[in-house]
Amino acid sequence: MARKHLASLARVPDARAAGVSGARRESLEKIRSEFGVEVFRDREELFERCDAVDICLPTFLHCEAAAAAAAAGRHVLCEKPLAMSVAEAEEIIRACGEAGVLLMTAHCLRFWPEYMFLEESAGGGEHGALLELSCRRFGGFPGWASGGWLGDAEKSGGPAVDLHIHDADFIAHVAGLPAAVRSGEVRTENVWSVFSEFVYEDGPRARAEAGWFLKEGYTFRQGYRAVFESAVIEFSSDRAEAPLVIYREGAVPELPVPPPGDAYVRQLEYFTDCVLSGRWPERSDGRAGLEALRLALAARESARLGEPVILIK
Repeated sequence: MARKHLASLARVPDARAAGVSGARRESLEKIRSEFGVEVFRDREELFERCDAVDICLPTFLHCEAAAAAAAAGRHVLCEKPLAMSVAEAEEIIRACGEAGVLLMTAHCLRFWPEYMFLEESAGGGEHGALLELSCRRFGGFPGWASGGWLGDAEKSGGPAVDLHIHDADFIAHVAGLPAAVRSGEVRTENVWSVFSEFVYEDGPRARAEAGWFLKEGYTFRQGYRAVFESAVIEFSSDRAEAPLVIYREGAVPELPVPPPGDAYVRQLEYFTDCVLSGRWPERSDGRAGLEALRLALAARESARLGEPVILIK
């Protein structure tokens, strides 16, 4: 993610990378060579040279790093998941609040063209009420992670917290927080997947599935199916010719054009604008990160217990 953020930041006119810290020496040297940015063994030196800190560390390091950045008076953009636990997420929110700095959670689907298109469609009422929303997100088993941390549930939360959280967040963003989460999990040596139903008392039927499959040979893909009263909208990232389609009764399928731009660039542009204007990043702030984490942790707990986890009583 650090590599993705650095490449995207180079396309943001009003911001630049002041430097990078928090990685092993060999990783820092690779970053220096690839992106031409300064690297610092001492993060305090980096804090002195920047206005904001973009945290792309492994999840179990987020809380301490975000609190340190806030204590240094630096605005914070933190990759999802915001933290490993609700207590840690609340600590990040508290630290940024006391320091008077902005806190934004990098939930990229809120800035992803095809997902922004669905958000606008659901809010516009053109197709009637949203009746059903199914989301999916799959990739190869992340054996590339430094020290294998992504495959360690104690450090990453597994696919429920690291991967499933994307769709859980987006479902809540579009439909509101559900009353309960009902989940199951499959885990073998080279498969780790989770599937959830997000239960609403007065809302759409919503479900999502996510997983890491195989150490080699399985490529990343994501998508959704949204069923409205008068239309069905589908997005499949692995359908290159027509990834986004609208189906209507008796009509030729429509191939709409989603909002232009790259999600990661748009996300960084939004955060930069918030920092420069002093505007709170309400589209994806720390509270949004906390609520998404609650959903992901509820999915993990429901899978462990084999029963629904109630969120709203």
